[in-house]
Amino acid sequence: MTRPFRTCSVGRVPPAAQRCERDTICLRGFTLGINYPWVRCGWDFGRKPHRYGAGRCNVDWRAVKTKLQGWRTTYRIALVRWFILVDGVNYPVGEDVAGYGRWMKRNGDSWEDLDNPEEDEDVHLMPSRMPQLTDEYLEDFEKLLSACEEAGVKLIPSFLDFGWFAHRRRERNGQTRGGRALFLLEGARNPFLDATLEPLLRVSERHRSAVFAWEVINEPDWVTVGGPTHGEHALWAMTRGLLEPPAHIERVVSGAEMCALIRESVRRIVDVHHFPATVGFAKPDLAWLEPGLASHLSALAAHGKYIHQIHHYPGHLFDDIPDHGATLIRPCMVGEFWSGYSNDVLFPHVPWHDAQEQSDPQHYLYHRLDLIDRLRHFPVALLWSADRGVPGSGLWDESQQRQVRHYMNCLPPP
Repeated sequence: MTRPFRTCSVGRVPPAAQRCERDTICLRGFTLGINYPWVRCGWDFGRKPHRYGAGRCNVDWRAVKTKLQGWRTTYRIALVRWFILVDGVNYPVGEDVAGYGRWMKRNGDSWEDLDNPEEDEDVHLMPSRMPQLTDEYLEDFEKLLSACEEAGVKLIPSFLDFGWFAHRRRERNGQTRGGRALFLLEGARNPFLDATLEPLLRVSERHRSAVFAWEVINEPDWVTVGGPTHGEHALWAMTRGLLEPPAHIERVVSGAEMCALIRESVRRIVDVHHFPATVGFAKPDLAWLEPGLASHLSALAAHGKYIHQIHHYPGHLFDDIPDHGATLIRPCMVGEFWSGYSNDVLFPHVPWHDAQEQSDPQHYLYHRLDLIDRLRHFPVALLWSADRGVPGSGLWDESQQRQVRHYMNCLPPP
């Protein structure tokens, strides 16, 4: 049976988003965005990471603005999600993180010093002083805000990535990623947020119209005790040789610690700086999320001050996308969904089991959008992704762009 084409009538207005008040989220109909997560992963702002040479990162923000304008005009893309500190590769900005503390390793519920920290990758830095974001870093972040403002596209800045909490990983040139969990645990959390999130929010206040919502962290589930890497899906895949154990993903954060980070960051975003907040949860099932925090986020959502997120990469490790009405908190957006023809990153030859017709290489993304919008009733969804600077990756090439253009302009499948 052929589905009817999408119509262009006024779409759903979720109860939590019916009012268009200042500093709140107001949703009408279906809004499409795209993850343009970085130009260079983790170092788009300020000076380059210290192992990458001298000088500024020098992103061409005019080119970014032009690209966003084109997407808005041609594909009706109204949102862009951009990663900021990511896994800490450029924190402290342009400097070696080792100069700001000592490397330690977790031993049960405590942390211990190491005799030879350079020989062990399973380590995190205990900060003795807190690096500040530099003026150059904040200037470049403001250029991103200006680019979005001038392009007429709303920004979702994603403050941290789960890779921040992964154990230290060193690139060939010696640059470190991850290994920064201790910056955000009790004692260091507030000084860290004072040094990083606060100045970013202050800059954002000068471009309030450019911000859709401030995101605390991308996919905290993967590094939180009780998250999906502990579950039966990952075990199922590993025992069949379909997935290598995620060696760099260390569950160093308890549910209580992650909830404390989310709670304090949301307080600053919403109560102090008056932006809507969001959290980029990977999965709908959040058994580790404290009921009190879930209730608080739900209350904020009811007043347009929080929008929930789930991400969707269907396949053997992932569930079918739920109906919007079944999500933990509403309104909820699909903050990431795979735009490539393959079903997900892990199993490229397994079709989506949401709908058989999504395996059609000419129309799959059109139907995927229809599934999320018309059949599952989500008010917002963001494609993953705008190639992360790699044209020809099959994520945002001519085929995907054609299907998005047809869907968002209410045309039949191409």
